[in-house]
Amino acid sequence: MLTCSHLSRRFEDASGEIWPVQDVSLTVKDGTFLSVVGRSGSGKSTLLKMLGGLLMPTEGEVRIGEASLYEMTEDERSDYRCKTIGFVFQDFFLEELYTVYQNLEIVMMIAKVSDAERKGKIEQALEQVGMLHKKDTKVKVLSGGEKQRVCIARAIVNEPQILFADEPCGNLDYENGQAIMRLLREQCEQGKTVILITHNREDAMATDRIVTLQDGRIESDEDQRHS
Repeated sequence: MLTCSHLSRRFEDASGEIWPVQDVSLTVKDGTFLSVVGRSGSGKSTLLKMLGGLLMPTEGEVRIGEASLYEMTEDERSDYRCKTIGFVFQDFFLEELYTVYQNLEIVMMIAKVSDAERKGKIEQALEQVGMLHKKDTKVKVLSGGEKQRVCIARAIVNEPQILFADEPCGNLDYENGQAIMRLLREQCEQGKTVILITHNREDAMATDRIVTLQDGRIESDEDQRHS
């Protein structure tokens, strides 16, 4: 279970203090598909970075199970992220000159997974997203939809508890976007928690729960399963 309590983040610029996220508290049960929506500048990506252990909050706490992310040292938090959290981004962040297989292998090497374990886990992750036949293909020749499938495989290869997806369909056409949403739903059905950041209301409506942010605060929290 993921929980955050009174989460806030302050930045400063020439105009003074900015609080993109203010006093956000959430509890997300295991296996939930949750979407966070809101206008540009509402604090969605800042919230995701704090929930995922990428950005230290100014105030508040984030816990995954019994672990408090920001009571850890930076090295401990990095190691915990590798093993517990997967990230899927709109802009892919893949190594274009590497093969599909090598892009997943990098993640496993960072997580210190042994050579003996890598091949089976990489092939299993690629099989789940329908990309095993492309494992020896260089990323630069893949389509956008194929690259996003590789991103999901990379995110799940270390069998994380939680997937964070930041606008994963933003650069894709409708058909490929829907395919990515189905893959994320499948991950939920396998017991993972998926937290989706999206501008697309239709994508949000396909999730279990919609949290709407406005000016860094929770405006509404809708349970789709009981609506």
